[in-house]
Amino acid sequence: MRSVSRIRGFTLIELVITVTVLAILTLGVIPLVQISVKRQKEEQLRAALREMREAIDQFHREALIGASMRAAQQQAQMATAQQEQAARTQQAQAQPQEPRKPSDQARPGVLPKDAWTCPTGQPIKGNFTTYSRERCIYHMPGGQFYEKTKPERCYATEAEARQ
Repeated sequence: MRSVSRIRGFTLIELVITVTVLAILTLGVIPLVQISVKRQKEEQLRAALREMREAIDQFHREALIGASMRAAQQQAQMATAQQEQAARTQQAQAQPQEPRKPSDQARPGVLPKDAWTCPTGQPIKGNFTTYSRERCIYHMPGGQFYEKTKPERCYATEAEARQ
């Protein structure tokens, strides 16, 4: 008998099956890798978002501190201005009043309480024109220029202001 020596090796079918199994395993691993990469990116975005929120919160805190400091400064300035106004009022009251012009005495209405405010009973603000000083321009409460007007005289009624 003849002895046949056979060399052991892989058959074509064994190689195809092995490659197929490896391909199936690879296809199963790819989605896991993609999910892992996606989660890493999301974590980076969350960290960046957290950092931005902290920066915005810090900015807001500093803005509030600045606003409260400005409000305190404005209150201090208003208090100083009120004290100065009170001192001027006392000085004006201490000085003798100069007599009023006859045209001022003949005009109807009353003098304002201060530079911007009329007495409660006479809310209509009146100013005299610069060219004649006799014709009165008056502003009713709620009118377009009422808040912007410094009254020279104050009136109770519109008819009184027209005189």
